[in-house]
Amino acid sequence: MTTPSAWASHLPQLAPSLLPASFTTISTKTGSPSLLPVPAFVTRCALPAAPIPTWRDIVLTNQEVLSAALDLFARRLDDLREKLASRELEADFDAANELYKLLRSL
Repeated sequence: MTTPSAWASHLPQLAPSLLPASFTTISTKTGSPSLLPVPAFVTRCALPAAPIPTWRDIVLTNQEVLSAALDLFARRLDDLREKLASRELEADFDAANELYKLLRSL
């Protein structure tokens, strides 16, 4: 079982941490850091730059709910991968946009 805090706070902190880590792996293999200055990528790297002592404690004390949230997120990534070649992806973007609008209105 996941909790709202795992989804609203903790997962949005942890998931973006994979982007710079993944890019570091890719750029090390290719020798090309050409994506680094792209503004969207730089912005996505800001969240993972938070102090690790705080997040280490949060992760350690919320391991079960974070694990459940990450499992569900991984399944959604698998769904996304399968939808890449179809128009079904449009519905996910529409749903995300509607949620964004709702959250902005609160």
